[in-house]
This record gives sequence, structure tokens and C-alpha cells, in this order.
Amino acid sequence: MGGLDTEVGAEDGVVAAPRFGASHALITFGLMLFAQFAVGGGLAAMGILAVLASGRDPNDPQFTSELLAQILVPTLYGGAIITTIVTLLALRLFAWHLVRDRSAAGLGAFVPPLRQLLLWTLIGLALGALYLALTKIVPTDWRGGPLAKVAASGGSGRVAWTILALLFAPFVEELLFRGLMLRGMLASWGVKAASVIVTVLFFTLHLFETSGYWPAMLAILSLSLATLFARLRTGSVVTSMAVHGAYNAALVVAVYSTMIR
Repeated sequence: MGGLDTEVGAEDGVVAAPRFGASHALITFGLMLFAQFAVGGGLAAMGILAVLASGRDPNDPQFTSELLAQILVPTLYGGAIITTIVTLLALRLFAWHLVRDRSAAGLGAFVPPLRQLLLWTLIGLALGALYLALTKIVPTDWRGGPLAKVAASGGSGRVAWTILALLFAPFVEELLFRGLMLRGMLASWGVKAASVIVTVLFFTLHLFETSGYWPAMLAILSLSLATLFARLRTGSVVTSMAVHGAYNAALVVAVYSTMIR
């Protein structure tokens, strides 16, 4: 599978590279979750204090909606920034030898042949288009999770969602899940177990956004599997980034197309 299942070992007279295993991967994931909740909780607390200082009744329904409007975009940016910091720190502290290994046996930080890159990019676009088509076929009153609400809000909220969808998610999430997480778990537990666990964690992390609407849940599961197969087949995490970016680009185009109808 692109050489991803090979291990770095010691040759005669050569010191083996530090092992990056499942424990490091899980520590990184745990730190990322803790940091995100800390940022979200801190911003929520500051928002509540600010609104209460204004003398507003906290039981007023409008209080909740105004509070969410105030903290949602900063929370999105804060969560993206802290996730990026945690991921890069983990790379530097635990897995720098994998970053420097520009092969499938490392982190996969290399650009695959153009033909492969284009093929997987088209697969990502197709998945996004299929999901959008499915939303037209399956009627629902579901209005989406927090990110969907931000995208639909227009203005700075839509700009924030676009930046996160096109720049942050494809790069950082793939570096974390199909890069660090997959590589570490594979080293400890093998390809099958690592693939299942990374897919489940990625899917679960997105339940806040997709729960309540099965086409959205199916779409995020399909995206998780496509990015996984792209990484395993080509050995490159750049390919999984291309799949993820193309999928999100299809959603961004669909959202902005509503502005010109």
C-alpha cells in the first residue's frame, strides 16, 4: 500500500529513528480536543460575562441567539488556530523524523505524480457533488450544525467558514488524521486497525455538524474513507489533502451559488 506499512529500523551500526506509535497519536488527538474545548469554553465564558454585564436577562431567548452570534466566529478561528498549533507541535516533538522522510514510509509529505493527484481531486469533487445532489433528493427540515449555520449567516461568518473549509480543514485535518494519527497507529497496530480507528475518530469528531441528517453523516464517512484510500494507495498525505480540499470546494461553490440566484 504505497510502502506505508514499512517501519524504520536499525541497520548494522545505524541508530534507529525514534518510534512514533499509537500512544503518541492518541496523546496528540487528546491534546487537540482539550485545547479546542478550552478555547471554546473560554470564549463562551467571556461572552456570557459581557452580556450579563450589560444587564440582560440570561433567560431571554434572544440572549442565547445574540451570545452565539458573538462567539461562534471567534470560536471557529480559535479552534482552527489551536488545532494547527497542537498538530505542528506534535510533529516537531514526536515525529520530525517522519516529516524529513519524504517517502510513503514517513509522513507522506511528498507530491505524488500529477495523474494520481488529478484523479483523487476529481474523486473529491464527485463526492461533494453527490452529497449536494442527495440533499436535493432527500427532503428535510434539518438546517445543519454550527458550521452550516455560520455558512448560511453570510457576512464575516461565511468568510470564516470559507477560509476554514478551503485552507484549514484540508491541510491540518489531513496532516493530523491521515498523517500523524494513521502513521502512529499503523506502527503499533497495523494497517487494518489503524484505518478503522482513524476513520471512526474522524467521523465522530464531525458528528456535531452532521448528526440528525443521514446524507450528511454518509457524506462525511465517504470523505473519511476516500482520504484514507488516497493516502494508502499513493503513500502521500498530499493526495488526501487534495481529496478533502476538492470535496470542500464543491460545498463552498454550492453555498456561494445561492447568493447569485
